[in-house]
Amino acid sequence: SPASPSCGALLGRKRILHAECAAVANAISRLGEEAAFDAFGSCVAWVVELRYETGYDDAPPCRKCNALLRALGVRLVQHSTRVGRLATLSIHGGARPQLLSVPMVGQPLGYACDDAGIVCRRLQEA
Repeated sequence: SPASPSCGALLGRKRILHAECAAVANAISRLGEEAAFDAFGSCVAWVVELRYETGYDDAPPCRKCNALLRALGVRLVQHSTRVGRLATLSIHGGARPQLLSVPMVGQPLGYACDDAGIVCRRLQEA
């Protein structure tokens, strides 16, 4: 949601990572980098944000996460809305791996990879 801290931002002594970054690092960890990057183009990102304990909130990807999904070639995002429905966000243009060299895109993914204890070669080479 708009009031959420930016992905990769420091909040006190902890770094905030959004679900999209954590999911990408998880996919790389589970599948291996090659298989994960091959699969991202056919994936649908699902983003749900809970509001309190009883409802949903608007959860479109923030601009950093949107750019990350764009870099990876994810074409479709389903996200929760305050009214309890899903909204669809289409990302056009195919994978743009050069975006990984942009700090607002690469740094949060780097933090997520560090948290997962993995190395992403593409990120290092960007």
